[in-house]
Amino acid sequence: EVLLLTEVRSPQLLAPDSTVSLQGHTTWVACKEVCVKGEAGVSLSLPVTAQEGGRDPQWADRFAQAKAALPIRAPADWELSAIRHRDDRTLTLHVAVPAGLNQDGPDVGFFPEDLGVVDNAAPQTVWKTQATPGYTIQLKRSSVATSPPTRLRGVLVSQEGWFGPGSARALQVDVPITPSLPR
Repeated sequence: EVLLLTEVRSPQLLAPDSTVSLQGHTTWVACKEVCVKGEAGVSLSLPVTAQEGGRDPQWADRFAQAKAALPIRAPADWELSAIRHRDDRTLTLHVAVPAGLNQDGPDVGFFPEDLGVVDNAAPQTVWKTQATPGYTIQLKRSSVATSPPTRLRGVLVSQEGWFGPGSARALQVDVPITPSLPR
């Protein structure tokens, strides 16, 4: 089941007993072990009635749950950065979080948004940082990349939730990639 969280407003003048057709185009990224981009045209025809429609509790609850599962922006006191290593085969994503934040497990994974930046099938090495609370995630660069990437975009997922069990699990990542300094 896929719920598209898009606000739709009807035109002011819809004639009762007519039909309105909604059409759109959607894109997505589906991830499990590998992330794949997709897109499709969608359409829906609905009857127009003179009565104002109410919210169906079944769907209102599902849409509220879907909205709560969306990736969040990193809080202002978090620092995210990415480095491209000299070997040009490895990227490192650093996530510095405030002291005291639940960091029980390194059950964290990165899902890239852009094709050709990260090798989706390669294992990711994740470790907790000691000097600054947070995580470091080492990612293998894609072998099909035609040029060095300049940004790392995607979603960083904590299975336990970033703020404890039941909290937001997905964090938006969009950071410039800094080349490592020459020796």
